[in-house]
Amino acid sequence: MKRIFAIGTLLLTVLVLAGCDVYVYIPDGGFVLQSASYRSEYTYGGASVVCDDRSTQFEYELLYRGEIDYVSVLLRGDSSGRERQVASFSPRSSENEAGEILRTFRISGGLAPLATLWLTPPAVTVEDALQDDAPLVAQAIEVVPRNPETIGYTVIEIRIETENGTRSLSSAPIRVLDYCG
Repeated sequence: MKRIFAIGTLLLTVLVLAGCDVYVYIPDGGFVLQSASYRSEYTYGGASVVCDDRSTQFEYELLYRGEIDYVSVLLRGDSSGRERQVASFSPRSSENEAGEILRTFRISGGLAPLATLWLTPPAVTVEDALQDDAPLVAQAIEVVPRNPETIGYTVIEIRIETENGTRSLSSAPIRVLDYCG
């Protein structure tokens, strides 16, 4: 009799479970970055650049799964290693739900950390020119356009903090031009 009851209970359990959906949650390991991109408001030769003579705006986008706690955006000299933080924030809940962050930041002229230092002293100072005893004579000024020169390279580094730790993303070196005339 006990055996028939045990078999009947087992059959009843199988029939009840057959009518149910069983969900098994397997964690995916947390944060997964799907893509990251950036672009500058200025380009030269088809590539994004930083203009040292003026403010340059960058836009970046992160697509991801999971949840981000905090983001820091830094500029780092490509070989010098000098860093300058340009943005930091905690994503809005709507950004974490959508898995997309689209933000902008601005680099003021002359502030991008460079891979190399570019220092050119003036050929003649104003004081030197004024010490000459020759009288001042009006002169014609001829404007000659020139091509921008690369004065160094900087890298955008994005540090992403999640519950599982910090991840860093770095761009390829970005040219810094002396001017974007």
